[in-house]
Amino acid sequence: MTNKSVPFLGHIKLKTVGLFFTIAFAISSLALEVPENAQVPAKRVVDQLSRLYIVEELDLDIGASIGLSIFPRDDTLADELIRKADFAMYRAKESLNEENN
Repeated sequence: MTNKSVPFLGHIKLKTVGLFFTIAFAISSLALEVPENAQVPAKRVVDQLSRLYIVEELDLDIGASIGLSIFPRDDTLADELIRKADFAMYRAKESLNEENN
């Protein structure tokens, strides 16, 4: 968010701009010998996304949450793995929100 006054649509001045959306993507890896090692690349993705970006003098504070599911430990069906990863992501978001409040 920014506290700067910026022109919007040519004539409206905004002091705080918020844009909330979700981008979902999947990362698969066959190189995990230990399922817990999935946390290492997941943390790298969160660290890279969760930083301040400055675009056209606007401060964009981006946050990221990741949910993991591991084949075959969590399931063997792709749809179920995605559903379980999605559920884990929402739990991660809730946990982050609780920490920030």
